[in-house]
Amino acid sequence: GDILCNIDADNFIMEGFAELLNEYFKKNCIVCSPSIDALGIPGSCGKIALKAEHFYAVNGYNEDLNLGWGWDDTDLQFRARMQNNLECVVLD
Repeated sequence: GDILCNIDADNFIMEGFAELLNEYFKKNCIVCSPSIDALGIPGSCGKIALKAEHFYAVNGYNEDLNLGWGWDDTDLQFRARMQNNLECVVLD
């Protein structure tokens, strides 16, 4: 419950992913996929993980966004980084 991780249905994780997150969260960070995918499409993160306290500090996802799919992760990661002074760790 200390770390929240969202993985979109069209994403996958590899063996050892949870252990990798554990290592990253020894420092003050947020972990996410690149904000631009391999096809050059922006706003399509797919994976995002952050401490629960940082998620709740920004009231979670902005359900009022109407920008199409993908931007909700980008928005959450930006707001959480700014509010909590987090380093962004980008995992491919």
